[in-house]
Amino acid sequence: QYTINIDCPVFGYKVHAIVRLQLKRGDPSALRSVLTSPNQRLIHSYQITGEHAYMLDMAFRDMDDLRRFVEQIEPLGTCEINIVIRELHDLEH
Repeated sequence: QYTINIDCPVFGYKVHAIVRLQLKRGDPSALRSVLTSPNQRLIHSYQITGEHAYMLDMAFRDMDDLRRFVEQIEPLGTCEINIVIRELHDLEH
């Protein structure tokens, strides 16, 4: 398995966000539908423990793009969004 790291800002995706989501219903099919639409840039997705069931690592062109995404997922459940300020590569290893 190979991994390609893409510099998202170079391709116009300037907002990097972590989205934590708890669905109203346990069926993730509606979420899957939103995330597989052509306009979404999902980097990684995780099913997690804790207050939220899913964590999504996503890239957006701008804050308006993020707002539109939030409007799509708000009917599915509750979410918390964190904007990534920068990656800390020196903490890895």
